[in-house]
Amino acid sequence: MHTSNIKKMYAFNFCINLHFIGGVLVPFFTDWGRLNYTQIMLLQAWFSICLFLLEIPTGAVADRFGRKVSLLLGVCTLGIAVCIYGSIPSFAVFMLGEFLFATAMALMSGADEALLYDSLVGEGQEKQAKTILGRFISASRLAMMLSAPLGSLIAKYLGLQETMRLIVIPCFLAFILAALLYEPEYRKPEEKESLSYTQTLVRGATGLVKNRILRIMALDAVPVSVLIFYLIWLYQPLLQYLQLDIGYFGFVHAAVAGSQVIVLLVYHRIEQLLGTKKKYLLFTALVSGIGFIGIGLLPSVALVITITLLVSGFGLSRIDVMRNYMQAHIPSAERATVLSSLGMVRRLGMAVLNPIIGLCMDASLQGTAVGIGMVIILLAGMSRVQEEWLVG
Repeated sequence: MHTSNIKKMYAFNFCINLHFIGGVLVPFFTDWGRLNYTQIMLLQAWFSICLFLLEIPTGAVADRFGRKVSLLLGVCTLGIAVCIYGSIPSFAVFMLGEFLFATAMALMSGADEALLYDSLVGEGQEKQAKTILGRFISASRLAMMLSAPLGSLIAKYLGLQETMRLIVIPCFLAFILAALLYEPEYRKPEEKESLSYTQTLVRGATGLVKNRILRIMALDAVPVSVLIFYLIWLYQPLLQYLQLDIGYFGFVHAAVAGSQVIVLLVYHRIEQLLGTKKKYLLFTALVSGIGFIGIGLLPSVALVITITLLVSGFGLSRIDVMRNYMQAHIPSAERATVLSSLGMVRRLGMAVLNPIIGLCMDASLQGTAVGIGMVIILLAGMSRVQEEWLVG
């Protein structure tokens, strides 16, 4: 059962990440939605606030009522969000769509990895967690890599609106796959009966605060990952500024996702090459920081694309590597809630920074990139993570 679960989870993560809109996301907002960068980032701040408020409650739903139930609810909500977002180019409609996207993501965030990890535990394959979780995450990157060029073609021939609407098709496929999953036993029967929803919520929410190792690892992972994530919002307008034809955007976005797939599949070998896991984390942060400075200072399409691929490969995958290291320090019964708590803290950081980043982008795209790069390098030098904590 658990082995088939793993294969179905690979397929589920692939379908749920077939986001055709990814390669033309900025044009969708600026051309079809008629928004400026500040408005776009205000929408993302609203999304982050919603996700911040929903992460722990929905994680507790998964831990109390089942990860499969949480995934099914998440997929249904995502399908509704896609239909609403692609209906009318209105800021108010977009806000409703972002709320539903946040609800869907919160329901699935943590529940998917928790179900996969507990399936491994039930099969006695915990030692293969690094490889299997890496493949699981790579399935989402592969989906992004394939759907982005297709999205560009949809946008060209059918329009940006249809590029959003057609995401409902992979949502339907993901729902079928989730319905076929088997819920592994992740708590002792007596513990499962004695825990109320409130107790599950409180235990998971305090996990990051009470556990010193998890707290320090989160303080390393979250700020850097928040800043690196702005690469997604910077590289497309920078390429527009450099007058790259929009028809190529989906292929660049596919390469961005592909670079993450490659790094996630081989990062343990890079760890061995560098000598320690801590050096790997430092390396990925420095590559990202220097890369942001590079895309801000180098006015060349080829260089911007090359550097973007390096930063996406090592930088955007960094939070996934950190989550894998943290798994060994999280009790199984609280896994989905604690992982959701990590996402909640990350989203809170985005909610605070998004409007500021939007204003900076409207003022200067290049200056914003350089500033982000400098802060990432500073944070990399302040890490307190110890090598012995990095298990996995």
